[in-house]
Amino acid sequence: MMISRTPLRISFFGGGSDYPAYVRRYGGVTLAAAIDKYIYITLHKLLPVKEFSYTFFYSKIEECNQIDKILHPGIRESLRFMKNKTRLEAHVTADLPARSGLGSSSAFTVGFLHALYALNGKHVTRKQLAADAVFVEQQLIRERVGSQDQYACALGGINLLKFQSSGEVEVLPVPTARLPELHSNLLLFYTGVQRFAHEILAEQEQNTLEGRIDKPLEDLKALALEGMDILSSPDIPMDDFGRLLDTAWNLKQKCSSKIATDMIRKQYATAKENGALGGKLLGAGGGGFFLVYANPDSHERLKEKLQPWVSIPFHFPAAGTKIIFRQENP
Repeated sequence: MMISRTPLRISFFGGGSDYPAYVRRYGGVTLAAAIDKYIYITLHKLLPVKEFSYTFFYSKIEECNQIDKILHPGIRESLRFMKNKTRLEAHVTADLPARSGLGSSSAFTVGFLHALYALNGKHVTRKQLAADAVFVEQQLIRERVGSQDQYACALGGINLLKFQSSGEVEVLPVPTARLPELHSNLLLFYTGVQRFAHEILAEQEQNTLEGRIDKPLEDLKALALEGMDILSSPDIPMDDFGRLLDTAWNLKQKCSSKIATDMIRKQYATAKENGALGGKLLGAGGGGFFLVYANPDSHERLKEKLQPWVSIPFHFPAAGTKIIFRQENP
């Protein structure tokens, strides 16, 4: 039996520039952080006395005898990718709701692959796990996803990620000295709205393919580099990071009409009226989690004014995906 624990992530800047259609032409740059909210995957081998070869417990329960019959795309395609021949049972639990902008789909793929490798006695690097998850999601599942989520969830910490048109990925860890100061200015709110990123991203993907949003994406890449500069230098005011989030908020909405609803725009205006310097919807948009940057003396007021949104405490962990329990079958 193996249990993997994989962190969810917060994306700060550059999202959209990591999508294949853009990366192949210009390369992408993102700044993202893993947080201490996790997806746990328990995986163990089944003895041949069980009726079904595959049993999976997540938001549904699946029982079947063939990989082709598995409904969950991440499970099905990960097993195909690994050329799995083993009878398996898996249980999936998560600290926060899925379909909410925290990279849960990619965290699942990374964690499931990690548990599969461990169950087969194979050790792979976190960077390889990220690359494998990108392949499974983009090439096998054919999801509308970029590549930052898989690397953020696999590697942990806060990283500037540079996606080269050649396919190479450069990982630049953010120095840790200023992270407590950054964290003290952030609030994470749950909007209560779950959505399918695949549907939200259809318009943005088309705009990317047709080159209509090349300039906003170029500017978002530049913000990722500026964000890295702020977190790397004690001489730049941390509040500049919040103002960059506000700039990114306006740029991101040029990428798709589906990123923000009228309700979310109204809530963001309320946040700015009550002390927020900037903020952003996490992930594809449309709902899920909203990140707000504000000085600590405004936090209680923001929690009150942004109701019914719920504030969720979090921290930045150092570790990425990890096998937290390992027991070999007798």
